[in-house]
Amino acid sequence: MNIQITSSGFNLTANEKDLNLLKKEFDKKHCIKLTNFLEKDLLGLIQLKIDECDDFFTVNYPASNQDNPMCRLKDKNLECLLRFFVNDKKLFQVIEKVTGCCKIGSFTGRICRMSPGTGHRDAWHNDLVDNRMIAMSINLSTKAYEGGILQLKDINIGKVVKEVANTGFGDAVIFRISPKLVHRLTEVTGKASRTFFAGWFRSKPIYKPVFEDCSRSITFDRNLSEAKKYNTDIVLSRSQNLFFQDSKDKVLVFNPVTGVCFGLDSIGGKILKILDRPKSFFEIRNLILKEYDVGGKECEIDLRNLIRQMKINRLVCTEMTR
Repeated sequence: MNIQITSSGFNLTANEKDLNLLKKEFDKKHCIKLTNFLEKDLLGLIQLKIDECDDFFTVNYPASNQDNPMCRLKDKNLECLLRFFVNDKKLFQVIEKVTGCCKIGSFTGRICRMSPGTGHRDAWHNDLVDNRMIAMSINLSTKAYEGGILQLKDINIGKVVKEVANTGFGDAVIFRISPKLVHRLTEVTGKASRTFFAGWFRSKPIYKPVFEDCSRSITFDRNLSEAKKYNTDIVLSRSQNLFFQDSKDKVLVFNPVTGVCFGLDSIGGKILKILDRPKSFFEIRNLILKEYDVGGKECEIDLRNLIRQMKINRLVCTEMTR
């Protein structure tokens, strides 16, 4: 069974039986763990970027009634990247099926750190604010930490009914938010910090991706002199660490370097996806001509315009062939 976020988006290989087993576990324990929820390479990139930034600020979250405030990562681009991936309708459908929650509208979250010796810990709280239905925490730590255990308590019986130590790198813990349950994180002990992405699946607001339309300029005048002057003796390659998500009639591309999400039409999205290895301008042109019913001259000028825009937005790199 595989329920995973990869650099190419959400990947599900679990069948109906697998999902029903997860549902039974969640119904009984109010909580499930998804191992390797973040693909290894994607997790490694996020961990590297966190280490490069290594800049957290102290913040209090009133909803959790914390005895001591936690630390939150200042670099919002990484949070945007994770929200970009988690706000996926296919993932929402899996969470709805497994947990039995109402229709999910969006996911919001933040990257936090709890360090030993600082007193970072939660008081008991229920997170019943802002239309939250299900909570999720993803382990982004690079070293095995001690403590930092999630505890769930049934307020009717006043007893802890579930404890989870989410120490697997890239693993996700998903748990119920309910008037009958409260939860908290215990203090982190030992030597290593606990770094995690924590957030909530919410009924509202409805997630609407905000993106810049990178391909908007391919519709302008095909007689533009600048488009004609564009050198086609080039080899194109995809910029590193771009992330993709299919969304209706757009392919959304997130660039963590700029923190900007771009929307490409089907042709622009296809170009980026086929650039898994470098290709010449004419290789790309021939692939497009083969698949789409367009004239050769129109195709070439449109591609010149589109590639110029993609280069400006740092989605592709170009190199002269001679």
